[in-house]
Amino acid sequence: MTQMYKRILAAVDGSSESKAAFQKARRLAEREGAELLVCHVVDTTSYAGMEHYTTSFVKGLEEYSQNLLNEYKAEAEKDGKVKIITIMEHGSP
Repeated sequence: MTQMYKRILAAVDGSSESKAAFQKARRLAEREGAELLVCHVVDTTSYAGMEHYTTSFVKGLEEYSQNLLNEYKAEAEKDGKVKIITIMEHGSP
């Protein structure tokens, strides 16, 4: 059987819907022997132009994002069947 997919991207936001999409992407990556990319976008549009947001607020968003990605990575790696890369971006999801 030829490999259909080499890379699969799952965008996550912590919702139950994104968790379900991640599970489906993980199973597909395992079956295909594909690399799994898991991405979370820190939504900068929600605080852009607002001067009262401090760097600690942005750091908090980034920490949440990193913790979320770490949880997905740990789950995907627990059986060792899939290679996973996590990506954190800033912008508009």
